[in-house]
Amino acid sequence: MLSCENAPIKDVATKNKELMVKHKMEAKVLRHIVLIKFKKDATEEQMRLVERAFGELPLKIKEIRDFEWGINNSPEEINKGFTAEFTVEV
Repeated sequence: MLSCENAPIKDVATKNKELMVKHKMEAKVLRHIVLIKFKKDATEEQMRLVERAFGELPLKIKEIRDFEWGINNSPEEINKGFTAEFTVEV
């Protein structure tokens, strides 16, 4: 299970946020929420590649202030097949 707590990239997003505060950049927030629904024949390796690619975004986009991801688990079973969620704050 993935979560923002075990994501090593989280530290990069935190440093980006600290730099913005240090340089007194305007604190407008834009959040991107991405829900992923993998095809039934997607392999575990393919799913991890997608997760890793999203996890590397803070290393490539300096404006990212925060980044989280996790498993979309719906106790009500209304997730409609979406299995992963990524939130990027810029």
